[in-house]
Amino acid sequence: MSLMYKRDYVQSQAVKHSSKDLIGEYKVLRNIVTPEIRMAQTNYYKFKIEKKNTGNSRCMWRTVKHLLGKSKTRCIGNEDLRPNIFNKHFATTGAKLSTKFKDGHELRWNLPASI
Repeated sequence: MSLMYKRDYVQSQAVKHSSKDLIGEYKVLRNIVTPEIRMAQTNYYKFKIEKKNTGNSRCMWRTVKHLLGKSKTRCIGNEDLRPNIFNKHFATTGAKLSTKFKDGHELRWNLPASI
């Protein structure tokens, strides 16, 4: 956070004094702060989707909708993050469900007598 304040302060001073040195310092600070902000956002979204809603698909989708907001095109940060999280969640759902059934019991569907 202190880097962001320093970046903003240097920017205001660079604009106020029209100093090329301060503009250069601002650009260096900006280039340091921007990846830090992106990494913090990615970690936040990853935690919200992956850790907080483990095993509860309803809550996971509610969180995804909340994070996306009204815009359907908004990204959640790292492009590789989303498919891996969804794949991990749905790939483990079957195994989790199978542990709820006792050994040797199968699901039987009641078909209508007309079939």
